[in-house]
Amino acid sequence: MLARCVYCAALVWIVGMLPVRGQEAAPFAQPAPGPAGLEESPPSDVLPMPKEEGPTPPTLPPSEDANPTPPLPDSVGVFTHRRYWPEVWGYAGVNVFATGNKMAPNGQPYYPLGSLFADLNIGLLPEKKLYAYAHGVFWAQKPTAGVTDGNQGNFDFSKRQMDLTIGAAWRYYGPLELRAFAFSYNNLNRGFDLNVPAGYNDGVGVENRYYIFKSNAYDLPRLNFLSLGYMPSKEITGQNGIFFTPGLFARAYLTYEFIPRKYYIYADTELICQQFANPRLLYFDDGFAARPFDKFNGLEFRVGVNNTVDVQVDFTRTLVYALIQVVF
Repeated sequence: MLARCVYCAALVWIVGMLPVRGQEAAPFAQPAPGPAGLEESPPSDVLPMPKEEGPTPPTLPPSEDANPTPPLPDSVGVFTHRRYWPEVWGYAGVNVFATGNKMAPNGQPYYPLGSLFADLNIGLLPEKKLYAYAHGVFWAQKPTAGVTDGNQGNFDFSKRQMDLTIGAAWRYYGPLELRAFAFSYNNLNRGFDLNVPAGYNDGVGVENRYYIFKSNAYDLPRLNFLSLGYMPSKEITGQNGIFFTPGLFARAYLTYEFIPRKYYIYADTELICQQFANPRLLYFDDGFAARPFDKFNGLEFRVGVNNTVDVQVDFTRTLVYALIQVVF
């Protein structure tokens, strides 16, 4: 009986150790892993999935930051003033006259040697919406007997005339600007009188301008405009030496550029009427301007002819000049 029980237990143990059909025997130990960082290769019968490629990014042009080019004044906007003082602008220079004569405020003609001039504008609101301005000219006379020291010959000159205009301007709508001003033309040549200069002109006026913005608005020598105004008071000297009361006046300042910002011609024409609307004085200032230096594009040279015509007495005075000025 005991032997039969041992035999049955041994038979059950042997049957339990046999593998089941369709199932492989489980391994006793896992295979040793390969070197660190290496993945097992996929089975040879499994194909790798292709990578999905997104849209090709657009090709960007080469950057210009490495060699930046400073923009030209006209390329940054009409009312962008690329200077050290953004709300101060104008010009200043010296003028030399080759030939011709001029009527002084005291009614006496003289031969000018040259002049110093300056135009200063101070902005009160940005983009030239409101600003104050002043324009001054100092005239020197050629040596003349009884006026200058004859011992100094051609090296002497007389302080002959000082002109000053001050005012305010308001650009109230687009290219339209309203200006109010006061002017004073003073005779400085005392002649034999060492105490009191004789003769002057002064008065006030209003003007409305229409600007033609073909260039930067702060570059005054190249700024085109048309204007109409009125001087209600005081007096101006005619080319016959007689004072008259001014009235309406009109002005046109136009330029044509052969090479932008470098070479151009200009024409400045003004009509001043006597009393209200009787034409009296015609001014023509025409010439050629050049800014040949790229690094100093505010340095300008001009040669021109200035004609003053008194239509009431049929008389014309002509000045031929050359000047140099700095635009700021």
